Amino acid sequence: MDTLSPSFGNLRVQINQIDYTLAPPGPLDHSTLPMVPVLRIYGPSENGKKTCVHIHQVYPYFFVEYSGVLKANHVKNYATKLRRSLNHAVALSLRKEPASSKSRYIRSVVLVKGVPFYGFHSSYSPFLKVLVADPALVSRVVAMMQNGTVMGTRFCIYESHLNYTLQFLSDFGLYGCGWLELNNVFQRGQEENTEGIQQEPLFPLSPHFRQSRMTLEVDAAAHQILNRRGLSAREWHHKLEIPSPPLPSDPLVLSVRELWEDERARRRSRGLNPSPEIPVDLSESSRGSGGSWVAEARYWDEIGRRIEQERTMAHDIEDAQSWEGAVMTTFESIEALWEEEYKTWKPRKVGHDSETDVTATVDSLLGEDSVGDDLNIDVDVSFLSMEEPPTDDTENEDEDEYLDRPEYNQPEDEFDDGDADDAVSQNGARSSEGEEEISDNPFLDDPSGSDVGNILRFKNLTKRAISEDSDHGNRGSPTPTKRPKLGKTKPSGDTVIGEPSRIPSPSFEDPVRRALPNHSLGPPGAPIGPVPATVKVAKSQTIWSRAKILTPSNHTYLYSNPPPTTSHLLFTLEDFGLKSRIYRAPYYSNEKDAPPRPREYAGLVYNLKGGEGIALLDDWVSEFGSQEPSNDTFHTFLQDDLSVGGWEYAGVPPSVREVRTWLRSFEGQLIQQLPKLPSRTQIQGPTQVNKYGLKASPMEIEGSVSRGKQDMSILSLEVFAPSNTGRLPHAEENELVALFYTFQMAEDEAEHLIHRVACVNSAQMNAATLPGIVIDLDPDIITGWDVQNSSWGYLAARARSFGLELEELLARAPPRYSSNNNIQWDARHTTTFKVAGRHVFNLWRIMRSEQTLNIYTFENVAFHVLGRRVPKYGPLILNKWYQSKFPAGAATLARYFARRASLNVEILNRSEVVTKTAEFARVFGVDFYSVISRGSQFKVESFMFRMAKPESFVLISPSKSDVGKQNAAECLPLIMEPQSALYTSPLVVLDFQSLYPSLMISQNMCYSTCLGRVMDFQGRNKFGVVDLDRPSGLLEKLKDHINVAPNGIMFLKPNVRKGLLPRMLTELLDTRVMVKQAMKGYKHDKGLTRVLNARQLGLKYIANVTYGYTSASFSGRMPAVEMADSIVQSGRETLEKAIALVHETKRWGAEVVYGDTDSMFIYMQGKTREQAFRIGHEIADAVTALNPAPVKLKFEKVYHPCVLMAKKRYVGFKYENVDDKEPVFEAKGIETVRRDGIVAQQKMTENCLKILFRTQDLSKVKEYCYDSWTKILENRAPVQDFIFAKEVKMGTYSDKGPPPPGVAVAAKRTLLDPGDEPQYGERVPYVIAQGEPGSKLVDRATDPLEFLRNPHTQLDAMYYISRVLIPPLERIFNLVGADVPQWYNEMPKARQIEVASPSKRGRPQVIELDQYNMNEHFDRSECLICGCPALQGLCTQCRRQPQSTLAGLSNRIRSNEQRLTNTRKVCASCTGTTLDDAVHCQSLDCSWLYARHRAQAKISFLGILQDLVQELVDENILASKKE
Repeated sequence: MDTLSPSFGNLRVQINQIDYTLAPPGPLDHSTLPMVPVLRIYGPSENGKKTCVHIHQVYPYFFVEYSGVLKANHVKNYATKLRRSLNHAVALSLRKEPASSKSRYIRSVVLVKGVPFYGFHSSYSPFLKVLVADPALVSRVVAMMQNGTVMGTRFCIYESHLNYTLQFLSDFGLYGCGWLELNNVFQRGQEENTEGIQQEPLFPLSPHFRQSRMTLEVDAAAHQILNRRGLSAREWHHKLEIPSPPLPSDPLVLSVRELWEDERARRRSRGLNPSPEIPVDLSESSRGSGGSWVAEARYWDEIGRRIEQERTMAHDIEDAQSWEGAVMTTFESIEALWEEEYKTWKPRKVGHDSETDVTATVDSLLGEDSVGDDLNIDVDVSFLSMEEPPTDDTENEDEDEYLDRPEYNQPEDEFDDGDADDAVSQNGARSSEGEEEISDNPFLDDPSGSDVGNILRFKNLTKRAISEDSDHGNRGSPTPTKRPKLGKTKPSGDTVIGEPSRIPSPSFEDPVRRALPNHSLGPPGAPIGPVPATVKVAKSQTIWSRAKILTPSNHTYLYSNPPPTTSHLLFTLEDFGLKSRIYRAPYYSNEKDAPPRPREYAGLVYNLKGGEGIALLDDWVSEFGSQEPSNDTFHTFLQDDLSVGGWEYAGVPPSVREVRTWLRSFEGQLIQQLPKLPSRTQIQGPTQVNKYGLKASPMEIEGSVSRGKQDMSILSLEVFAPSNTGRLPHAEENELVALFYTFQMAEDEAEHLIHRVACVNSAQMNAATLPGIVIDLDPDIITGWDVQNSSWGYLAARARSFGLELEELLARAPPRYSSNNNIQWDARHTTTFKVAGRHVFNLWRIMRSEQTLNIYTFENVAFHVLGRRVPKYGPLILNKWYQSKFPAGAATLARYFARRASLNVEILNRSEVVTKTAEFARVFGVDFYSVISRGSQFKVESFMFRMAKPESFVLISPSKSDVGKQNAAECLPLIMEPQSALYTSPLVVLDFQSLYPSLMISQNMCYSTCLGRVMDFQGRNKFGVVDLDRPSGLLEKLKDHINVAPNGIMFLKPNVRKGLLPRMLTELLDTRVMVKQAMKGYKHDKGLTRVLNARQLGLKYIANVTYGYTSASFSGRMPAVEMADSIVQSGRETLEKAIALVHETKRWGAEVVYGDTDSMFIYMQGKTREQAFRIGHEIADAVTALNPAPVKLKFEKVYHPCVLMAKKRYVGFKYENVDDKEPVFEAKGIETVRRDGIVAQQKMTENCLKILFRTQDLSKVKEYCYDSWTKILENRAPVQDFIFAKEVKMGTYSDKGPPPPGVAVAAKRTLLDPGDEPQYGERVPYVIAQGEPGSKLVDRATDPLEFLRNPHTQLDAMYYISRVLIPPLERIFNLVGADVPQWYNEMPKARQIEVASPSKRGRPQVIELDQYNMNEHFDRSECLICGCPALQGLCTQCRRQPQSTLAGLSNRIRSNEQRLTNTRKVCASCTGTTLDDAVHCQSLDCSWLYARHRAQAKISFLGILQDLVQELVDENILASKKE
């Protein structure tokens, strides 16, 4: 090392990519092993030079518990035996000679100390740190130690689930796309200038030779990384302190801290206060504790009993021990392999006993095995023969994000009938308590005939409280009512009410009471309103009966008080239990559409009525002729939810003069002149994206594609190989003739792209052309639309046919060959084409995660991302252009592929994939490519380890067997079964903001704060994958500092130890708030806004998946099912408390009709939207105040109206602000937003719902359905609205039954063209064509292109209507009592003749039909001019009027020709061809393809029309000659 004495020179390199290789050790490695790992980091230096940095002396490692004697000799002997045993076992498993000098795989075994993270521990524990020489062997070594192969012990392993590169990034405070800071590096070789002259090296020369193609290549040892100095040890958890030491205010994770520092720097540059402005929740200081859990009292009693039991035992809480000062912590052990002059850790001498001093143990354990030393080897060979240990690391392991927790249906709450004494019976029996008589009033009308007048006077007083919606008339009640059961005397109209809020008695006599003297309204100040036949009330409420009519006596008169004002009546409606607004329920405007009898569905009876006006009113029942009319008459008027009650005088109809005046007005003339629109062929109706119902969905594309500077250069490549067979080219058969590539420099804007075309033969391309292009351009990212099968993948397959490895030729450095290539996983999730030093983007797979589309073809993605239509051509047309003798064909071919290569880069730029991935890498702390290729658990671990490492926490790595042996999950989130119905009144949606992260923070739930169970489970204090050994006496010491979760798990309060996960989540949420607040100040800077938006999305992502990390019970890397249950049950009881508060607060008049995990849907019956907004905010504030910070209930939105169908399935008009005038149609889980259906299904469902929400008129819905179904039956509907596109995963289907239709279509494609096999997870389009009667669905599935090419095939109308379109409508309209299948059965339909099925007797009847006749082109057997019945296109009457008939036919011809011309113009403008050229585009994602086919199909029909014209002309000439 004397020759490598460092001099000076610092270097900063951006970490764009990182990998590793194995190399023989050199002077920088300080090792004698045969091979050592060397990390390679690629990226630009601070001055812009592309640099490759080789990092030495960094080894993968894991920890095992050490339970032996802590004396130097014992530790040394044990570690040596373990190291040699592992080397021996690995050599045997690899079938190599153990005694060979090359059979050394363990770098060293070091004694360290750390605090176990899994469960609460308050002291250091000894661990052995095992450093492995080959990262690919870590999983093999771990498996051997877990199954007992080595030393006859099943070891508990720690931190083996973190891969090599992430361990390095976490240990040294590095992260993807961040800066690596080095000092005193060594340069490999010397740079050459443009003239080939070597320049003076910038740094001292390295003893290693150059390997990469980067401009600058340097070597550095681990101790030369300056980023490590930014980390400092936090020794907080090795002893129990109450209270715990205060935590620093700055974020602990460096990547998050840099986000704050960036914002402070930006604010300084703008002259603002450096401290970012953070919104403060003023309610945090006045928050409640959230109340106790359901079983908390029982848990505390058990804790008390345990404390009493432990008092009789000896306390075993350990204090600091003598060995701790002489041993490195896990954080400090990074320096264990460094030379002494670079170490910062120094042992602290505690005693003088040489036997107990383990200071020398660290140094003595760093030695390596000598060759041929077989002493102290303990390996059980039988384990090696039983099962082959894994040979690959878990870098590309297919991990699940997390398992969804099961959801149980919650039973509906049943109301308690209460005591019989608390209810008033149906026959009017009343309580005599509190009854008082009203004195005679001579101003009252004659009692014998005044009841009707009094009721009308009451209605006049309350008329102003009725909304404008009530002017539609009093509809028949479709409100579902419980069907009465036989044998029960309880009437169906029973109502359950609570005790309303009482108001002070007014100073004047209640006018309503005075107007209705004969009805039970109670004393002054008592609540008034309709009293149902049977009323269930609280015991303290008094029921007042109807008083007798009083007559004047003794000539005594009482002056009447003035009536209340309108504002007073409106203000007191809620106090009297009256509705502020009455909304119209669904009805039939056409009386003939109404069903003749009530309909029952799901135990409810619906009585829908039809017609307008008084026809919808209930039958009039008059009982006023008697002296004491029954109370039931009064209830008949007022109990109906759908009307004001009683009869009303109709408005005066307009006079003849008024009608004539209106007809002359602008509105009247407009109505008269409005023509009836012809029936379109499309299924009318908007979709979610296309709100205006246009044919082509308008895209909301930003006007500018400018962006911030890109940190990475991009090279996009597409290739062309001609195929004479009409199939897709095959790499082994079809040679390449041209390469089309687009290059974007890192600092260039999107508008400045380099486009090139290289025409080569196959051998030349593989040998020199393409590698030369890549080396000259030196891109950081190479991409193509389908890297796996075409583009780069095709080139690699073609190169292998010549014995070349294209990946090696394109690599920046020698690739690493390893046995861990999980080809199947790569092929299904990323790509198998990998280039060392460069990122490979398989663009279509990236777009699958970036965009939510029905199908992921290049043309469809370009349209939705860029807003442009792109043509698609088949291999036959491309080959025809290539072989064309005219230059125009070759030019069209070149433009086609060059455009695709360019659009790849534009799609990446517009979707901001590189920007978002880079920011996610910074936030997550992982390398750039892991953001795309790895799952959520990997990213949570990165964030978690960065906080745990400096605190010397040691994280367990359970085996798959340990994970499977966890206890089963006991708790489920609250997902209520919704009260399925149409809600015409407002429905308020409230949502807890980040409920699970907030509960983890407020309850301090973390692995490191868990004390285990209050009550043992089967005699064990099992926590996740381990059994917690809680020291006796610990509970008594911490009894005042414990939070008990609702499932009986104990966690420490923050004053003893603030959990790591709560601290992590607090940093994430606070930083996200800061970033979102900063975005508001940079709206003018689009580039910065996009960067900040990517950062806040990354922070949100990590916060949301943290709970999933704890609950992953199948693929979990460090799960704890008990902690996950604690979070879930806390969330459940928090939501249950909020629901109970809503129901207990009567003044809100609200009911929770649905709840889902962290949200609740509250029905405000009879309330206006303004009232719903006010009450919703009041409920949110009340619930928030009851819960500890940061748990917060937020007001989300108001649905009005809304349909709740089932769990996670609802739809409604959304209002987010009280001032919103136009609602937003929002659906969750139904067919309008699902991708497994067809466009026609989405259109019909959404349009029917909008008609229902806007008009409540079922007749209009029925009319729309009739129109749509008729188009389908008459074959006038466009094909693109009926295309299914479902994911196909070839090779995963059973052969015991027929495959799904999409799989059958894909199999047909593969049989015709093996190169056209769909990739794993690709969405395959198909339609269901009409087939023979009785044929299977899978046999009728057809490729859309094949369907279009055959003009004689038709869609299976019956299948689409009965199996696809009607079921979603039926599920919705069943909730309002409408029978959609019956609508279709009653619809007039044209009779179709089908081939009779064969009978068992005799031969089958076969009807031969001439399909190639004129009738195919006529929609109906009617006249083309007047529509009368006609068999030959024209009726007799029209033939007698040749002048008008000829004009009509000519107009028909002209319109069809114009339609064909227009479609050709559109297609020509897209494809870049002339109108005379044929259009060969076959993009199934373009609606103009289907329009063009329809127009072309009419060409023969135009010939028939021309023949009819000529026939009429001839007849007319002949007739004129006869005359």
